[in-house]
Amino acid sequence: MLVVDDVEVVVDVVVVGGSVVVVVVVVVVVVGGGASSVTFTMINVATSPTMMVARMMLSAVLFDMGEGKTTGRSHTTEARRRLRDYRGDEGHGGICRLQSAWMTDGIDGLSPVQQRTLDVLRRSGDPVVFDAGFVDDIRDEMRAALDHFAARLGADEEVWISKHRIASVLECEEHHLLPDEFEWTSANANGTIAHKAIELLLSWPQRRGEPTPIDLVDEAMSRLGDESRSIGQWIETLSPADEADVRSQTTVRVTQFLENFPPLSRRWAPVTEASIRWPNSGPITLSGKVDLLFGRPNGRESRKVIIDLKTGRPNARHRQDLAFYALLETLVREVPPRKVATFYLDAAEAQADDVSERMLETAMRRTLDGLHRIIELESEGRAPTRRPGVTCRWCAINDSCEVGVAYLDARRASD
Repeated sequence: MLVVDDVEVVVDVVVVGGSVVVVVVVVVVVVGGGASSVTFTMINVATSPTMMVARMMLSAVLFDMGEGKTTGRSHTTEARRRLRDYRGDEGHGGICRLQSAWMTDGIDGLSPVQQRTLDVLRRSGDPVVFDAGFVDDIRDEMRAALDHFAARLGADEEVWISKHRIASVLECEEHHLLPDEFEWTSANANGTIAHKAIELLLSWPQRRGEPTPIDLVDEAMSRLGDESRSIGQWIETLSPADEADVRSQTTVRVTQFLENFPPLSRRWAPVTEASIRWPNSGPITLSGKVDLLFGRPNGRESRKVIIDLKTGRPNARHRQDLAFYALLETLVREVPPRKVATFYLDAAEAQADDVSERMLETAMRRTLDGLHRIIELESEGRAPTRRPGVTCRWCAINDSCEVGVAYLDARRASD
């Protein structure tokens, strides 16, 4: 019997053909009550001391418990890796470091900002499991609403709904109907390039060492420049001075992310620029692209975290956008995410919300309201309503729109 930090490990030793087979039965007991976890694992060891292997196995299991896992993982493989790491150390420091790594979810040496961000994003309390009937009701109501709206469309007419189109039509219908004259600039391109750089960071080969922000930005710009889509064409036309300006701005963003966001463990299954779409058939499609997400559902338990990376000040729209992503994730996976967050790079601050039934219901009502207005305006020809707001600052008709001019004058007077 081995007892380490209120955890009991029962070890049976069996000799087969001259080699030692250690059957480790780990019984985790939480002092003061709570659920227990029992893990049965068998590992073949030829030369290692029995108790050393038991400790390594225990470390592997405890690490998984810190990650919220109790099954479905090869503790044998993890124990062997930790045993190899231990053999390279003198004394028993290896075991101490392994245990401390589990206590910090495998992340050491965090800055105060990184630790604060990790505390905001990590799971706390009981596992989050949404009622299956609630999720089914959300999906059924959305499916019925989309069928209703589809019947109002013309033949061969299709409608794509994104967070931007929902926000646009709910803010000012007149601005929503103006032609989309998007063009790439250094201001909007550095966000796309930074996301690509972070994507490369997540899969950067360890044999190449730790990349610097400028390494990541250079590689991101090179790869995007080779693509046939519009940003690749735009990068190819940049002058040396403009390219240096873009590289400088983007490097600032990537540096802010690396300095202020906690390191992304591969165990979290992090993904950048993740596209999501629902449904997969019919004339109406809801779509989105998430800056960063990590975690995977475990059965019906919600574990996924959705993160939007932003510069500038917080805005109510940011939370509405994240709620739209949470709704999409629920419609597609049938398991809602457990948390959504906006990480403001300039301020090094994460603002997070736990996903709730109320959030998903509100996001559904807002999405359907926006979709209703889009079909009225774009398909059925209703006259738009002008609503002054933040979009007046960059609206193409802000010099001739009376309500827009009055709104901007009032803002200037208050500044």
